[in-house]
Amino acid sequence: MVLGSASTVSAQGTTGVIEGKVTDQSTSRPIEAAQVFIDGTSLGGLTNAQGTYRITGIPITGASRTVTLRVRSLGFNPTTRSVTVSAGQTATADFTVSASAIQLDQVVVTGSGQRTEVKRLGNTVAVIQPPQNAPINDVSNLLAARAPGMTASPGGGLSGEGARLRIRGNASLTQSNEPVVFVDGVRINSGGSFGIGTGGGGSPSRLDDIDPNTIERIEVLKGAAAATLYGTEASNGVIQIFTKNGSSGPPRWSFTAQADASQFVDRVKPNSGYASRQSQADSLAAYWKIPGLQPYQVFEVPIFKDFFTETGNAQTYAGSVNGGTTGFTYFASGRYFNEDGPFGGTQYGPAKDAVRRIQTTANLQLVPFTNLRLGIRNNYFNIDQSVPENNNNIYGVNSLSYMARPELASCRSRGTGVVSEYIGPGDCAGPSDRFGNQAFMTAAEAMGQVNNSVVSRYLGIIDADLKLAEGLNWTASTGFDATAQRSVGFSRFGYNIDLFTAQTPDGARNTFNGDTRVLTLDSKLSYNKDLGSTWTTATTVGLQVFNDRTNNRTGGSQSFPGPGIEVVGAGGANITTGETFLTTVNGGYFGQSQIGFQNIAFMNIGGRYDFSSAFGASAPGVFYPKISFSVVPSDLSGWGSPLGLSTFRVRAAWGQSGRQPGAFDRFTTFSPLSSSLGAGLQPGQLGNQDLKPEIATELEGDSRPDSWKTALRSSSRTGIARSRTAW
Repeated sequence: MVLGSASTVSAQGTTGVIEGKVTDQSTSRPIEAAQVFIDGTSLGGLTNAQGTYRITGIPITGASRTVTLRVRSLGFNPTTRSVTVSAGQTATADFTVSASAIQLDQVVVTGSGQRTEVKRLGNTVAVIQPPQNAPINDVSNLLAARAPGMTASPGGGLSGEGARLRIRGNASLTQSNEPVVFVDGVRINSGGSFGIGTGGGGSPSRLDDIDPNTIERIEVLKGAAAATLYGTEASNGVIQIFTKNGSSGPPRWSFTAQADASQFVDRVKPNSGYASRQSQADSLAAYWKIPGLQPYQVFEVPIFKDFFTETGNAQTYAGSVNGGTTGFTYFASGRYFNEDGPFGGTQYGPAKDAVRRIQTTANLQLVPFTNLRLGIRNNYFNIDQSVPENNNNIYGVNSLSYMARPELASCRSRGTGVVSEYIGPGDCAGPSDRFGNQAFMTAAEAMGQVNNSVVSRYLGIIDADLKLAEGLNWTASTGFDATAQRSVGFSRFGYNIDLFTAQTPDGARNTFNGDTRVLTLDSKLSYNKDLGSTWTTATTVGLQVFNDRTNNRTGGSQSFPGPGIEVVGAGGANITTGETFLTTVNGGYFGQSQIGFQNIAFMNIGGRYDFSSAFGASAPGVFYPKISFSVVPSDLSGWGSPLGLSTFRVRAAWGQSGRQPGAFDRFTTFSPLSSSLGAGLQPGQLGNQDLKPEIATELEGDSRPDSWKTALRSSSRTGIARSRTAW
């Protein structure tokens, strides 16, 4: 299988082909996903698993043409060589690349406004590439422990639960501390909840809707100094996901099938108890099948592990195809993931720990003219997730299991005193106190509470890249992220099988229907100019606009008249309905200019002026400045690797970013008041028409020597972050 891409077409003349292989200098192993491209053009592609590449459609005027071929790959030093290709012929160019601990020539996009080498930036940009052939089932798993300073804290461990992302800790005391997430230049909905109370304690992440197999790389901006150009929302950092594109050539198919098994890690001590008299010891010995149990002899029963966990299983089926011509490429993929986790079991229910994901992607690249590239990206996701009541929850299965006292267990119902037929340890034919629960409800009754969420989501992106003149480029992206979520929290009529709990014994139902829409418009103009052989300049100006809208509808009721009549309208008590909608708009203008000296020293200066509908009416917009520098002495021609240091870099960055207040924080509001004199109003929140965003100011610095002899890297870093809240 050979990969390549060509995003220009020859207007006249003939074409040629270059192919070859990229291998590791030290091991001779092929390098997969290395970027191979012709310098100064957009012709290029990626190597496949065998390390081979093929670039077609190279325009040639005359008999032959000499081009500069460049190779880049994460973890290796970049390499270039000149290759002569003849018209109608195929030239071969093989490369060997050497390992490097510091990737200064790696090209990034996020935070700079255009494609820029890492060494030209004074701020940090972490690049994460999905590991090959690793069993990664979601994006939360992909981000975990992949970049210094970024943590992905898992939730309760249930199937489908996402991770809580933090970049350099918390940046706000009043607002969310989650980083803002972009996909191919478009901001997306990265939140996540069940919408029905706590959702049983479950915490899904909409970030995990994305198929990890479609991700080419992820760029992470850490903090305000790096994220200035993203304005109000970016003080917690920025994560940008870049998805795969097709490459020229015949269709290339890929199919994978994966099976997983999981078991509960026995981290909780077993429940323990003892009998205080011989008759009780004899009863417990028979109930728990512990022969010879004596009074005051401590015995242990791992109730949660033995009765509410099982061996979980998961299946993954995925396929993709990519190909195209010099003027049109495509990449399409589909993935089906189904997991039934270890929380649950067949004896009790219907609550279960399960998730099913259907993920599809279709990315198209069009080159109608030699100076214009168009991209059309379509993604559809469908997620079905179920969780039991769990986590920090007095009605959770795990909490009730941990609180159970096995010395009090019997087939006698604590609610009615009726004795049911004994079947086995923890199992009786009717209402009973099978685990020794004393409060709230029995663990078996808790398994009758169901939480389910179904999400349908579409993410569409259109982007364009137009070369207006030599060094002058215009790029634009617009995107639409629409999420429809339908969630239900349900306890059926008579779910209190042990006749113990007083918590809605005749059943309850809570529903949530939520629609979220995120619109993005991003437009940039970039101009790059070399001033002789000594100085270089790169300038970017542009604007961004985000329009977010949510519309939520809720309903709930309790006490159904009987089984099978368990809808919200049939409830006889606590019938509630509600509806909320919220629209927020924010946007801004930004600019950045970079000056380089002899390709070893670079200074970047820029800023962004932001507006938001959440700001107070009398509050103006806010300006976020930034400045940074980077010096790479090791790129001097006479460096010579003193002390074995093949690479040495010093950098520093200072900048500001923000976090907007709540959408209604600026308003003076009132809340309803019930009294003996009738309905009335009371003050809600004071409001503040001068309200501004929180502003985070950050200073960071770094020096990094890299030894080619040992491939070791050391660094010294300082970081200062301050935040100010204007109320």
